[in-house]
Formats: sequence, C-alpha cells, structure tokens
Amino acid sequence: MKNRFNQKKLYSLFVYSFYLICIIPFLNISKNLEYDNWFIFIFWFTIFHFIFTFTFLKSIRIELFSISGVFIFISYIFHLGQIVLKIIAPNYNYSFDISNFMTETIYKEAIIFSLITISFVSLGVMMSAIIDLKKREESDTVISNKTIVNIGWIILICTFPIEFYYSIIKIIVGIKKGYTEVLGVESIGILSQIARFHLIGVGLLIMGYSKSPRKSTIIFLVYTLYGIFTMLSGSRIYQLVSIVLLMYIFLKSTKIKFSVRKIVILGVFGFFLMVFLNAITEIRSGNSRDIAFLWTALSESFNNNPIYATLEEFGGTLYTVCLTVLQVPNSVNYSHGLQFITNFVSVLPNINGLFSEVNRNSNFVLYLDTKAIGGSYIAELYYSFNYASYLAATIIGFVVGFSSNRFKLFLDQGRFYAAAYYIMPFFSLLIWVRGSSGVFIRNSLWGAVFIFIVCRVFVKKNRRKN
Repeated sequence: MKNRFNQKKLYSLFVYSFYLICIIPFLNISKNLEYDNWFIFIFWFTIFHFIFTFTFLKSIRIELFSISGVFIFISYIFHLGQIVLKIIAPNYNYSFDISNFMTETIYKEAIIFSLITISFVSLGVMMSAIIDLKKREESDTVISNKTIVNIGWIILICTFPIEFYYSIIKIIVGIKKGYTEVLGVESIGILSQIARFHLIGVGLLIMGYSKSPRKSTIIFLVYTLYGIFTMLSGSRIYQLVSIVLLMYIFLKSTKIKFSVRKIVILGVFGFFLMVFLNAITEIRSGNSRDIAFLWTALSESFNNNPIYATLEEFGGTLYTVCLTVLQVPNSVNYSHGLQFITNFVSVLPNINGLFSEVNRNSNFVLYLDTKAIGGSYIAELYYSFNYASYLAATIIGFVVGFSSNRFKLFLDQGRFYAAAYYIMPFFSLLIWVRGSSGVFIRNSLWGAVFIFIVCRVFVKKNRRKN
C-alpha cells in the first residue's frame, strides 16, 4: 500500500498542536477561579474546544461518522455531558449529580484531565490522517460477496443461539431481581466469548448483501430491534455500541446516500431511542418490575426532556475519573500500564481459576473503593500513567485513526473479508469509553482466529466440491 504525506494536513496538525500547547497551562490556571465562574468558563471552553477540534478533524478529512470520529464524540458526551447540562438546564432535577459527591478540587482536576486527554486522542487521530491510503493491496484474499454471506450465516448460526440464551436469562433476572443481579450472570468463559462473535456474523451478512441494499437494511433493522429488546435486562452500552458499529458498516458498505427524509427518520428514531434508554434507567433504579411501571417510566421519559436525561446519564462516566483522581495514588498505586501487558493472559482459558487474579488485574475499577461502577479509558490512563497519559492518549489516537481509515478503505473497496477482522477490535474500543481494556485483547484475537478458521474451512470445503 502506497502512503503519501499531505502537506496541508501537516500544516493543520501543526496548528492544532500549537493550540494544545497554549491551552494546557491556560486550563490549569483556570482552576484558581471561583467555582461558579469556573463552571461558566469551562462550559464555554468545552463547547468551543469541541467545535474547534471537529473543525480540524474535518479539515484533515476525518469524518464525524467514522470509527475515530465516533470514538472522540462519545468521549466528550460520556465524560463532559453533565458539564454542558449544568449550564443549559440549571434547574434540571438530577438523579445523580457528580459535583455533589466530589470536592471542588477533585472535580475540576477530573474535568480538565478528561478534556486534555480527549484532545491528545484527537491529535493522534489527526497524525494518522496525514498518511493517505490509496492503492489496493494485491496480496489481499479475494472473497466473493456470496461467500461472505455464507460465512456470515455459518458464524451467526454457531453463535447467535448462545447469545440469545444469555440475553433471555439476563432479561428474566433483570425483571425479577434488578440490574445489579444481571451483573452476576455468566459473562465470561468460552461460551460467552463465542456468543459475542455473533456481531461478526451480522456484520458479514450486512456487507455480503450490500449489492442488495434491501436485504442489508432488513438485517440491520431486525438486529437493531433485537438490541433494543435485550436492553430490558438493564444493560445498554453493549447494545448501543453494536448498533452504532453495524450502522456504520451498513451505510459504508451499501453506499446509501442520505436524503432529508432519511435524516428526519433517523432523528425521530434517535429521539425515541433516547426516551427508551432513559426509561431503562428509571427501571434500573426503581423497585417495581411490572409492565405498568415500564409504561410509567416510558411516559415520564417522553414528557421530560430525553436529551437532558441522556447527557446526565452518559455524562456520569466522569464519576469514574473523579474517583480515580481521588484514590490514585493516595490509596491505590499507579499500575504503570501493567494491566495492558497482563491483558494478554486473558486470551488463555482460565481453567480451575488459574488466571483469575491476573484477569482481575485487568479491570482497574475493582481496585477503587466504591460500589460496582463502569470504567473509563480516561480514568484507566490516569491509573496507569498519571500525566504521562497524554503521550499514551496520542498513541491510542494514532492507532485508532489509522485503523479507522483502513476499515473505511476496506468497506469502500468491497474488501469485506479484511474488514471483518476489525469488527471485534472496534466493538471493544468503543466499549472502552465506558469500560476497561481487559476484554480488548481477548475479543480481538479470538475474533480474528474464529473468522480465519471458519473462512478456511468453508473455502477449502468449496474447493473440494468444485
């Protein structure tokens, strides 16, 4: 593959880098402002910084709806959503206001650290974009769309029954006992790992049927409805990430063009999805589990502003960053990135609990003195490297950006077999915004092995027939 460095992109990269050098001391000095004044300042700065960053991403030809664009976008929403909400809706009635549970010092530190970390991730993505990917690799395995479809069905038939079984169990447990009990349902082990690979099967089917957009559309819509249905368990992040990832695959592989009508339909769907997500939040925190309570929750979510509720709920991820800044290194030592190495052990079967302690080290939130909470890649970087996290964030951004560009290229060129290998890594990456790095290696490596084995067996079998 031929790489070319684009001088205009290099210039944009230089300007954004200079901008970051200027704002870091500026943000640190701002911590001396009185609390109320600082809040107004940080709100306007966040809005400006968001627009400025995505303007530069656009100038370097990074699409908002790309894997790297989505990763940066949801990083803002999940870590800074409540900051925006506090100013645009000062009278909003919070279910959980992070600022009420943290000191002013810790709260400011966590917000500024999150802002700067996202900025360096964005810088890394921009750095990856100065390399233009042009030529097709002749050594690529060429597989027809028909074969892609057949492989997709084989993978789905092998994995979806297990996925469906676990989902039904989680829904039943969630309805009867509540969401906290759902967390105790088996989510690790060989069967659970195989169940996750159903996403690869769905993705391959969408790509394989791309020349028949109606079929791809039906598959995507059916899976979206299934994902929404499984949210009744109380879990949402896995389904949301799956739907967003498959939507990207669907739009890029079928090359469907947006029209005003389609944008309106997507907007309406997004609105009602937020209503449903917020209703799930109410069900998770409520004591009642009957149908009447579900309808009440849906009604209240619809009547209230679902956008505000979404910003509050998703923005609550900042709480993990606050706890990490508070407890590391005061009561929890820095890991110095050790868990990124021990994550490779998670690939091995945990027979008789041989690797249980090592696997536990992969989930950094287990070391925080708190009840069960979700993770955050920003918090994990702080736990690992403190302020050296900015360098790590830049490297992560570069890898994400380069991989995202290749994924887009494969989809644009119809190289769906190559694109399939990116599904589990990108699924794990987007989950990392609200999780930990522990599952990344396991999902990615075994996903690749699974695709390779199924493909080789199927292609070899077909060659014998012919």
